[in-house]
Amino acid sequence: MLEPRTRVPLHYHNGKSLIYGINVGKYPLHHYAGSAVRDEIPGLPLKVNFCGHDEWIKGCYRKRICADEFSIEFMLRGSLRFAQRGHDYRINKGDLFLIHKNLDSEIYAETSQAEKISFSLSGNMLDYILESTGLTQVDAISPCHPELLASLLESALGEIKAKKDGFQTRCSATAYRILLELGRETRNSSYPELVASALKLMDRKIHGQMTINDFCDVLDTSPATLNRAFRKHLNMPPMEYFIRMKMESACLLLRHTMYSIKDIAERTGYSNQLYFSSEFKKRLGVSPKTYRKGEGMAGKAVRRPTPV
Repeated sequence: MLEPRTRVPLHYHNGKSLIYGINVGKYPLHHYAGSAVRDEIPGLPLKVNFCGHDEWIKGCYRKRICADEFSIEFMLRGSLRFAQRGHDYRINKGDLFLIHKNLDSEIYAETSQAEKISFSLSGNMLDYILESTGLTQVDAISPCHPELLASLLESALGEIKAKKDGFQTRCSATAYRILLELGRETRNSSYPELVASALKLMDRKIHGQMTINDFCDVLDTSPATLNRAFRKHLNMPPMEYFIRMKMESACLLLRHTMYSIKDIAERTGYSNQLYFSSEFKKRLGVSPKTYRKGEGMAGKAVRRPTPV
């Protein structure tokens, strides 16, 4: 016997966003945990609004108009159809889709059962991180390591449910790692194998010191070949790209942590604070100290290039 279908009335959020759809019996079921508590930490660069599991069955449908929150939706089983920006995607187990703020989107369950994790984020650094990782223009991803993302999402959900001291800060750090992982997946998929492998290696070694010969030894290639590939696809030599990655990380640490400039230099692979400051000023136009104060060009950030 078919489950009865119920049309969901319009629900408005923040005066402009709205959501409506079709329920099938009691589905979709939402098992969400919110992160808000009385002593909430203000000004987190990334904040997890809520996290939890959704259960869907065939025929369930939702449409959002002008979404008021950004969220990551990771498939645990079954499949869903997802549409955003005029594109239609089938999201299978291990895949994920991103619901972007101010965009319209649709979700439809076409298999008998489907389950996903919803992970809603906000924060004063969210837009910058989405832009710098290349996720702003991404709707759906089939990650190479879905088990890692599933583990991180479940870890954040466990923290939110337990609400132990400091859980919001830990969830913020987990959210940052998840976005970096998704950025790697998106960025690396745009390049040939040699460049993609080099970028993954740079991500892993961003806190250390590496020369172009070090990279070439690991990648089993020559400096000339690696330089040629980076100039073709990124319009700059590999070591310049690596330095920009370090400066991007330094910008985040300067603006959103209390680490000393010496500590930040060490965390980005510079044993000499003066040399770090020189490299930073060369690319940002101001010293790390001035950037932290928000003066001059401090509102700007190092931008890595997009694929050619």
